[in-house]
Amino acid sequence: MDLLNDGVYSIRNIDSGLMLDLQSGWAEEGTTIQGYTNNGSEAQQWLVKDQNVPGQPKTTFSIQSNRWKGSGFFATKDGSNLVVYTKQAFVVSLVKRVTDGAYTISFTVREEDMVLSIPGDGNAGNAVKVEKYVEGNRRQLWIFDQVASLRGVGA
Repeated sequence: MDLLNDGVYSIRNIDSGLMLDLQSGWAEEGTTIQGYTNNGSEAQQWLVKDQNVPGQPKTTFSIQSNRWKGSGFFATKDGSNLVVYTKQAFVVSLVKRVTDGAYTISFTVREEDMVLSIPGDGNAGNAVKVEKYVEGNRRQLWIFDQVASLRGVGA
């Protein structure tokens, strides 16, 4: 697996080409996370940080909104599979699924093989949801494009 370095990333769905985005740019509790056309805004930038124990495989990360410099995460909304903004801390697992650098994103506290997707079912617009992983389903695959690196204290 190619390792992601801690940094600021835009996260693009390989099926739709849409970016992981805070709806209306709001970093407020419960704001829907959606797929949206690339506009280069902070609403489409995410702080990705390694959360692994040293010496263990590097697959567990936190992904925070860069909108207010890492003030919140994304999580599933209670009682649904919609993905929303929250100030609670959640970690995700990234699994490289194909050779073009695409990953699935799954919550470590959800049932196994549930991954982020843009279903595009027409009923929920471009809302990002969590659904059961299906091999070869491109709407469940994401490309991480680094926008900036994170520098440690004193670096």
